[in-house]
Amino acid sequence: MGAAISSHIPEFIPLLNVSPTSIGTCSLAPPLTAAALEAVRLVQREPERVKQLQENTKYLRAQLTAYGFEAIGETNVVPIMLPEDINPKEFATELLMEGVWASAIWFIAKPRIRTTVTAIHTREEMDMLVTTMAKVRDRLLCNKTTISA
Repeated sequence: MGAAISSHIPEFIPLLNVSPTSIGTCSLAPPLTAAALEAVRLVQREPERVKQLQENTKYLRAQLTAYGFEAIGETNVVPIMLPEDINPKEFATELLMEGVWASAIWFIAKPRIRTTVTAIHTREEMDMLVTTMAKVRDRLLCNKTTISA
C-alpha cells in the first residue's frame, strides 16, 4: 500500500497482470482512502498550502546547502547525502538523541538521510534540523578522525 501504476498506453496493461508488485497486493483501507481524498479536497480549498510547502522546501534545501549538505531531488521529500565514512544508521541514532527524527537510508550506493518537509513546518524547526544535522555530522567526523589518527 504505497504506490500505484497507471497508464493510458494499452501495451502496459498486461504488465500489471504479471508484475510482482501487483500480484497479491490489496487496495487501500477505507480510512486511508478517505484521508487521501480529504487531502486532495484540502489542497483544492486552500491552495496557499501548496505555495507554503514549496517555499518551505526551497528554504530547507537552501539551508542544507549553506551548511555543506547535498540535498538531492526537487520535491518536499529531501534525501540528504552524507559523507561516505558516516554510517546513516549511526547518524540517525545520534540525531534522535538530539531530539530529531529522520530516516536513515543505507542500502543503496551512497549513504543518506531522508526528511520530509510539510507546509506547517516553521523556519525555526527547519533551522533546528539543519543545525542539529551539522552538529552531529561534525561530531561524527571528528570522532572518526580522532580514532584513525
